[in-house]
Amino acid sequence: MESYHIMYTSYIQEMGLGKIYNKTLDLMKKIALLQCDYIITGDRVQLTKSEIQMQKLLDILATNKNQSNMTIQQSMVHLSKWIGSYLDLDQITTRQYLDLLKGIQTESDKIKETKHRKNG
Repeated sequence: MESYHIMYTSYIQEMGLGKIYNKTLDLMKKIALLQCDYIITGDRVQLTKSEIQMQKLLDILATNKNQSNMTIQQSMVHLSKWIGSYLDLDQITTRQYLDLLKGIQTESDKIKETKHRKNG
């Protein structure tokens, strides 16, 4: 079990947490603090603020849920096509996989930006 914690800690330090995950955690913390303030003070304004933050959290979760729910295997097909070579799931490291995903996202963003400039 200790080995798992060492590996996971190392992974988090190297890869970090996703933006959406971080934002979700921040909102959950805000909600909890506002609810605690309400319980301590009885100030309903704190409860209203927590409900507003909760709606933001639900919006983020709903938006994230509607994004493509592609499996790792399906993404490997797209990555293989993108680099023009077969990628073996049993041979690729997590670091290589995530770097490829980041590369394809960067390329996609560049294409979208170019199209936007042409149309804008």
